[in-house]
Amino acid sequence: MRGSTLVTLLFTSVVLLCSCQKQPEACITTDKRSTTYFVGETVQFQSNCSQNAERYRWNIGQYNESGTFDQSGVKYTFSNSGTYEIKLTTYSGTRSSTASMFVTVVAD
Repeated sequence: MRGSTLVTLLFTSVVLLCSCQKQPEACITTDKRSTTYFVGETVQFQSNCSQNAERYRWNIGQYNESGTFDQSGVKYTFSNSGTYEIKLTTYSGTRSSTASMFVTVVAD
C-alpha cells in the first residue's frame, strides 16, 4: 500500500508539472522591414513577438551558408545570393513551436 501511494504521488506530481507548461508561440521579426537584402548585409532577426518561450533555436541556411543559434535574437550576414528560409523554434519545457520566413539575398 505504501508503494502504491508513492507511485500515485509521483504520477500526480508529473501531471501537475506538465500541465503548468505554457505552449510557446514562435514569431520572427527583423530590424528592417523587408524580406530582400544585399549580399554582405547584416540582418538582426528577433523573437520579440514570441510568447511563453524559455529557449530559442534559430536555423539560417541553404546553399553553402548555415547557422544554428541558441539565443532570442541573432545577427546574420549573408555572403551568397539566393532565397533563404529562416526558422525559429521556441521551447517551453517539453513543448515547442516553429515559425519560418523566407528572405531573398541579391548581389549589389
